[in-house]
Amino acid sequence: MRGELFSGGTIGGYNVGGLVGYQSGGNTQNCYTVGEVIGNENIGGLTGNLNGGTITKCYSNSYVTAFTLGGGLVGYNKGSITSCYAIGNIETWGICAGGLVGVQEQGSIQNCFASVKIDDLTATKGGLVGRLAGGSVVSSFFDLSVNSGINAAAEVSGGLTIYVSGKTTEEMMRRNTYSGWTFDTNNWGIYADGCGYPYLASIHNYTLVTPTGGGSKVYDGIEVTPSLDYTCSDYYDESKPFTGSISFPAIKNPGESTPSIGTLYSPFYQVRLNHNVKYIITKATPEITISATPASPRVIGTEVALIVTLKGVTGAEALNGTLEIKNGTLTIATYAVNTSSATVNLNWNSATQNIGINSITAVYSGDSNYNAAIAELPYQILDVTTIIFPNQTVEYSGDPVDVIEKATAIGSSDYISVLQGFPMLRADSCAG
Repeated sequence: MRGELFSGGTIGGYNVGGLVGYQSGGNTQNCYTVGEVIGNENIGGLTGNLNGGTITKCYSNSYVTAFTLGGGLVGYNKGSITSCYAIGNIETWGICAGGLVGVQEQGSIQNCFASVKIDDLTATKGGLVGRLAGGSVVSSFFDLSVNSGINAAAEVSGGLTIYVSGKTTEEMMRRNTYSGWTFDTNNWGIYADGCGYPYLASIHNYTLVTPTGGGSKVYDGIEVTPSLDYTCSDYYDESKPFTGSISFPAIKNPGESTPSIGTLYSPFYQVRLNHNVKYIITKATPEITISATPASPRVIGTEVALIVTLKGVTGAEALNGTLEIKNGTLTIATYAVNTSSATVNLNWNSATQNIGINSITAVYSGDSNYNAAIAELPYQILDVTTIIFPNQTVEYSGDPVDVIEKATAIGSSDYISVLQGFPMLRADSCAG
């Protein structure tokens, strides 16, 4: 059987499949099913009971309901399943549900994957196989993000597994996950990383849905619901649209908004979504300043009033971090900030600082909405306290000095101002 499509619903008792109920030989190839399959035992999205023969390059996107032994693709397997996948849902009330196969007694599964949500009522559920009693499972994967806390096979009483594991949704959408698989126009295809699971290129009905309307802005406290449209590629036919919904969730604070996806369902297409489209809000940078009174330079021992201002975005959420005032690596003071703007007044005695140039900084730690920020104030501390002129002695306060005669500075050779408005001179150059 080749190139068959079934779309709709199937209801039965035992050995019920979306396309084939019971298969004991032959090959089912390049077929797919979309719809709902309901039955009692050995229920599969494509085939109920594969008692022999092969299934190659087929997929099912189905909602399977079974009392027991339900699989996203095959309910019961003794045959060979190669290059197939299943997505959808399984609901059972008994035992043995598998994302791909309910129970495997013999046969093989190779180069397959499953992303099937299995309800919590199922006693025995596996990402690929509910119960593995024989045969082999090779180079096959299941999406861990769809069912948390399950293994590839829930029960293992026989058989062999080689290179079989669960992967995150992100990993399932990367080509390098599928080492050894053949990707070409006659086998598997995959869009760029992050653009959906692999698809069967041999079934020419695949389409990539790419949302448009992503963008970015800096945090301003205003919630935005990004506009969204989408384009479809490859075999999409507008007369046969898929159903479902794609929208950008509203976003207000720094972070990323990715399209919210309803069930993209189509009886005609292998629909894959480009997950790389985002709307991003980046953190804002608060305004921060630092000033000192009196201004630099000052002689050692002078008390200086430091003024630090910090301001967030008007109308946005409050700053919520720590403000630290430092001299070099030495912390002068620390303040908790939980307001939209803040002004800190701090009296600082220069006697505790180093002679020469000091780097006074105000550092905001940053928070969930704001980047870290820093303001720097180079400040000069002098140890020259007395200037001796031939006719007078002047106590140096750090302010400019008007002189018309040579002077001798008492103190080390740090900078002082000897003529108002003149450049700073070294103290020893003033010696008369």
